[in-house]
Amino acid sequence: MIAFAAIQAAVLAQLTICGWVLPALSGPIRSFDVPVPERESARALDRAVRRWYRMLVLAAGAVVTAVTLAATWHGTVTAIGQGTTAAIASLFLLGCLARWHARAALVRALADLPDEAVPAATPGGGRFPGRWVLPVIGVLALTVAVGAARYRGLPPALTVRWSGGLADGSATTTAEAAFSLVPAQLLLGLTTLAALGSGWPGGTGQPAASARRTARAVLALCGIAQLCLFGGSLVLWGLLPAPPA
Repeated sequence: MIAFAAIQAAVLAQLTICGWVLPALSGPIRSFDVPVPERESARALDRAVRRWYRMLVLAAGAVVTAVTLAATWHGTVTAIGQGTTAAIASLFLLGCLARWHARAALVRALADLPDEAVPAATPGGGRFPGRWVLPVIGVLALTVAVGAARYRGLPPALTVRWSGGLADGSATTTAEAAFSLVPAQLLLGLTTLAALGSGWPGGTGQPAASARRTARAVLALCGIAQLCLFGGSLVLWGLLPAPPA
């Protein structure tokens, strides 16, 4: 089941990268939605908080990925789908906590500095690259459409585990078993969009082109992770060959 473990790792890596790049959306003037004065002492504090935030995000991603892979390594596709969904939710919540902690830490650190006028807000990220959301939604819609068309033609028992390319476990064909990877696919898209939306700059002075490039890169990675989950569903439905290991 190495192929499905690789899918899990790719999905959780994408969400970890999303959390990592969030501070880059808003730029240095309004970090974590906190106005940062334009002087070196304040910027140094901001950089230190960003480094700590990113360390927390990486640690959370590594721990959640390791625990998930260990718990589902010899499991069925159904268990892998449930584990991946739970891991996405856990990583998203941990990322929210890390961002809240970073914001609180930055507010406390800046409060100790002498009062100084904060630069006026200027147009930030501009329009969100909504067109790049369409592939994410499209892959999910394609998964549901193919699954719905294939469901009636599925055998009474689904192969849900393989060993050396051969069937090693089966389960009664139900909607829960057949669509076991779809909830993870849906939740991945929702959490990625929620994270980008929470970090999208309003009036922060961040160049619009830079923020849009970052968002497009994250959405492209999300689309690739969605395709990986879609591929896992195709294997489960018998439309792709079983993984060799």
